[in-house]
Amino acid sequence: MQNSGMKIHTALLLFSFASLGACRQATNTFSISDPAGRATHAEVQVCGQPHLMKPITGGFSLKMPIACEGSGQINVRLKNRGMAICRIGYFTPEAAQTFRFTIDQDRCIGVAAQD
Repeated sequence: MQNSGMKIHTALLLFSFASLGACRQATNTFSISDPAGRATHAEVQVCGQPHLMKPITGGFSLKMPIACEGSGQINVRLKNRGMAICRIGYFTPEAAQTFRFTIDQDRCIGVAAQD
């Protein structure tokens, strides 16, 4: 009977470790290049929540996990009081993705990934 209890304990322990690995979320990268300095503020909008992007030289950046599946956008406030919208395509919590954009003539343009 003791052997049976040990097997159950071991099985529960293995299941717990497997569950922890499944809950781990990948880190996603969002970046805005703003070579002309037109933007004043950028905010990633995913999973119904806003996430402020960090100002960096020549743009904005943010690294974070995404806890839901879907799509979103980055709202970029411009110096002329306008707004540029960067459309974020499909994302999922399990995939580490990079979303890169550039501000050009007050518009947000997606940048293809470089291999």
